[in-house]
Amino acid sequence: HNASTLAAAVGVSRATVIRVIAQLRRDLAREGADLVSVRTARGWHYELRNDEARVRARWRAANRRIEAQLTRGRRKPTRLKPDDEIIYGE
Repeated sequence: HNASTLAAAVGVSRATVIRVIAQLRRDLAREGADLVSVRTARGWHYELRNDEARVRARWRAANRRIEAQLTRGRRKPTRLKPDDEIIYGE
């Protein structure tokens, strides 16, 4: 569908469809995907495209935040001294 045919199918105005698509594009961009308008021989339509590099970067950033939250306020593990390794067997 394009904006006009989607508006007719859903029963709302074309302006409403355009506003909803604009918001959907913003939401998808935050998730690392793009909603793009594509023109073919049959006319205009929308396609969802993922930018894998951006998705991977967001995934790494999210993992770093989670890791930081999990380790916040906790002591870091201490390394055993050579003498303690003999006693504790490590």
